[in-house]
Amino acid sequence: MHILILYQHYLSPGEPGFSRLNEYAKRWVRDGFEVTVIASQVNYMTGRRNVPSGRSFIRRYLDEEGVRLIRAYTPSSYQHSVSNKIAALATFTLSSTLATLWAKRPDVILASTPPLMMVIPAILAASWWRVPFVLDIRDLWPESGYTLGILKEGGFFARLFSWLEKTGISRAAAVNVLTPAFEDDLLRRGLAPPQKIRLIPNGVDLEQIAALPPAEGIREKLGWKDRFVVLYAGAHGLANNLEQLVEAASILSSHPEVLLACVGDGIALPELKRKAQEKGLANIRFHGPVPRGTVLEFVAAADICVAILKPGSAFSKVYPNKILEYMACGKPILLAIDGAARQLVEEAGAGIFVPPADPGAIARGILTLMASPEMRASMGRRGREFVTRHFSLDRLYAQMTDLLRAVAEKRGKGWQSGYW
Repeated sequence: MHILILYQHYLSPGEPGFSRLNEYAKRWVRDGFEVTVIASQVNYMTGRRNVPSGRSFIRRYLDEEGVRLIRAYTPSSYQHSVSNKIAALATFTLSSTLATLWAKRPDVILASTPPLMMVIPAILAASWWRVPFVLDIRDLWPESGYTLGILKEGGFFARLFSWLEKTGISRAAAVNVLTPAFEDDLLRRGLAPPQKIRLIPNGVDLEQIAALPPAEGIREKLGWKDRFVVLYAGAHGLANNLEQLVEAASILSSHPEVLLACVGDGIALPELKRKAQEKGLANIRFHGPVPRGTVLEFVAAADICVAILKPGSAFSKVYPNKILEYMACGKPILLAIDGAARQLVEEAGAGIFVPPADPGAIARGILTLMASPEMRASMGRRGREFVTRHFSLDRLYAQMTDLLRAVAEKRGKGWQSGYW
């Protein structure tokens, strides 16, 4: 079976960030499938180009895992501003659509959103080749755009994204969502019947977690040895609300034993650094982007980990993958995300919730966890056990493989109407 993945944020080796589709693609090749990926030439977190030497509108090569990569042109101004990001997304929509002409005819297409514009090359390629596609929804748009304040309800782009959402879901043979809240939202709005929706969430490679080096060496190398380290690992974007951590660090300045450490990159990072420097804070460090494996070493070396997003209805439906990785590493979680993420962490007994956008509550939560080693150990143990039972990447990989195989086998037997 030949699988064509349309996914803007597919990572190159050593790039920062997490992509479960990278893990799936590697395993599909290992298991004898052909895999082609159409992706961007710019890393979503750093804004840096991620293609081999040389420049061209379309770059084709075989990566070290045996995946056929077709990287389509994206302007390097991707991370400079919101307007530049929108322009870059529009350019990538065109270039990725053209890139399908360089791909071999697949048996099934897997299109992952956001960006929501990925449904355009998916629909066109599926129609041209007369093959089905599966729509993978990692975040709800345009709702997230409203929460971030970059879309105005009723505006042109809001109407465009709403049309793309409805059209993509209606034309897909099946729709995969990452959380039960996503599924409930699609059903409530009547965008898809229950039999069309699958729930295959993010997962964690438990073998990779088990192979991490001892935390002591990492802590000494990073200068964390005698500090109580509160780690945030992930994107530093508009949605992540990390200015709350800067404010919390200011509140905790009288507790020199506490260190807030942030790992990752994004459009908000320069401003976050500026604010921390302006306040003269020595208890918050921005380590910048690091390779995927190194991020997990940071997590394993921390005392507690934090997950935070802007308050809003769109983000109440998500649980970021970092939460699963924190739990897999046995770390208690300080959670400033209400909704689905809170329900997950509380069901696992793996952390404490504090209200989003409340730096004082974040600071108090840090002190509460620091004061109770027994609580932290218990939360860490329960979180690891919960992830092992429910979010093993091996099990979720098998589910996604079964879904794509079922869709591909029913090619030409009703997929155009949206049923597999």
